[in-house]
Amino acid sequence: MVEPGTYDYTFSRGIEYSIDTGRVTVGPRFPAKIYGFIRQVVDSAGYMSMDFHQHCEVSVDSGIPIKKRLITNLAEGVEILTATDHDVIVNYTPIVRDLGAQGLIHPILSEELTTFEMGHYIGFPLKQDLTKPGNGAIDWRGMVPQQIFDAFRAKGSLGR
Repeated sequence: MVEPGTYDYTFSRGIEYSIDTGRVTVGPRFPAKIYGFIRQVVDSAGYMSMDFHQHCEVSVDSGIPIKKRLITNLAEGVEILTATDHDVIVNYTPIVRDLGAQGLIHPILSEELTTFEMGHYIGFPLKQDLTKPGNGAIDWRGMVPQQIFDAFRAKGSLGR
């Protein structure tokens, strides 16, 4: 339910599909129905959609709840999700399982290591450790860039 008023709406399903937009006025006693039409405009057979940089509520610069971040990725057709939150490793897999979306999206544990002096670094796939600060995120303080890269390689779940 929404308050009476005029609203703009958008139907979308990611970059492979067209969008449909419109405006609807909702009255105090009358429900409003909206209909949209989208169609696939990009043939993505053989490819997967990925997003390598996004945050949820655990990052200082995002207020998006974890579950809502996952749902918006599903709605937009993202098939590989890296949770690159600032200095924390987030695991979306339990939420994917709860939603029954295992075949639709594949989370990769990752981190955006955020230094003040040398910029931001994204590493994946990583291992999560719930017993450590930031769920096992790398403590970058005092490191130079090569040490940061080495730490990501050491923490990676693929090994080297």
